Amino acid sequence: MLKESLQIVETYMNDAMSDRKGIPSDDLMSRFMKKRDVDGKPISAPVLQRIILSFILAGRDTSSVALSWFFWLVMNHPNVEEKIIKELTMVLEETRGGERQRWTEDPIDFGEADRLVYLKAALAETLRLYPSVPQDFKQAVADDVLPDGTVVPAGTTVTYSIYSVGRMETIWGEDCLEFKPERWISVRGDR
Repeated sequence: MLKESLQIVETYMNDAMSDRKGIPSDDLMSRFMKKRDVDGKPISAPVLQRIILSFILAGRDTSSVALSWFFWLVMNHPNVEEKIIKELTMVLEETRGGERQRWTEDPIDFGEADRLVYLKAALAETLRLYPSVPQDFKQAVADDVLPDGTVVPAGTTVTYSIYSVGRMETIWGEDCLEFKPERWISVRGDR
């Protein structure tokens, strides 16, 4: 059963890659298909399949968790929602004109997305407060010393709480528990 399921996924991936070969696109799969290895050769189909499958599987739950928290926070902070809508409106009016029906005909492109500074700040703030992966661990491959002087011998497993770091007053200030997208925006307001 598993073997048959994997064959279905592999066939789907092969078909998707074949479809992309002749059509210029700027999606993630197309970008990987344009990459070359250290010898200048295209990445092989089996390697591409594994890369793309990793993105699909890794992004499914983490993206849905992040977006669920994002919409919950925005819903509970109408001032943030208003700023996001204002920014989207401004960018889309400048890039697609005033006819609102045109705004939804095509996905937002990279140039438009790059200009959505406040929206990106709200997403970053969401991930600070509610990271998709709240706790993680790594294994030291070599002896190391942490910034506080803690010695970490090779082979040691180090566990860390991303959730806790995102709520540390020493890092984020007294308002560390507040949802404030502005903390991610540069003084000039362009990042």
